[in-house]
Amino acid sequence: KLIFAHCRQDKEFWVPLIEKAYAKLHGSYCAIVSGCIDDGLVDMTGLVSKKMLKNNSFLTNKFYNIILNFD
Repeated sequence: KLIFAHCRQDKEFWVPLIEKAYAKLHGSYCAIVSGCIDDGLVDMTGLVSKKMLKNNSFLTNKFYNIILNFD
């Protein structure tokens, strides 16, 4: 039985495989516990992340403007 990441359907196994590869990259599962999702996405894609609060309407509008004007 899987303890950490798992897929919604029992026959799928890609999520735990990615998690194991990421843990091996960082040395162990302990090294990736309580990490932020944006850190993992930066590592996997090589792109940059930006954190924004979603409960502030000004920042929410700013976020949508960034998406709409993305080049």
